[in-house]
Amino acid sequence: MSEELTLTIAVSDVLNKKRGATVINLSTSSATADVARALNSPVFYSKVGEANVVEMMRKKRAVIGGEGNGGVIYPAFHAGRDSLVAAAMVLSALAREKSSLSAIVATFPAYYNIKSKAALPDDFDRRLVRFEKGANSLLGKTRIDRRDGLRFDFAQGWLQLRKSNTEPIYRLIVETTDERLTRKLLRQVVAYFKK
Repeated sequence: MSEELTLTIAVSDVLNKKRGATVINLSTSSATADVARALNSPVFYSKVGEANVVEMMRKKRAVIGGEGNGGVIYPAFHAGRDSLVAAAMVLSALAREKSSLSAIVATFPAYYNIKSKAALPDDFDRRLVRFEKGANSLLGKTRIDRRDGLRFDFAQGWLQLRKSNTEPIYRLIVETTDERLTRKLLRQVVAYFKK
């Protein structure tokens, strides 16, 4: 099971028992947001990083939150990532649904997500500005979030480009509803930043 699915299952488990807001970071799969919204939860996005998620959770009084790397934050227990709580939520969902893990996952929206990283070019910031200006020609009409690098939301999905907070690399995440499109966009964006 992917780390991303752990968070999605945990969100589903909590929101099936208690209503409230969900907070995830800008690098988290749309599947988690879709599941939360289907359970009538408002979804708020924070910058990447546990501290950023927790801060937004406090502001929004969220009942559940986390990051796409599988980090689950359940403030009813404590305001920090907890793998044991995440495991308990997965087991709780299995018991509640009286179903297999694969059957639960099959109920979630299908997205194709690829996370990549590469050495940070010296002129990354300049290239990022140019990329933003030409993004519509590659992605169609986009909505751009600039809180944590650049996240482009478009009709078939989203992509995010951001500098790492911990090493001299940039991170690229592409997620769409079509596996071939996800791979194609990843290749195109990587090639653009290699020039």
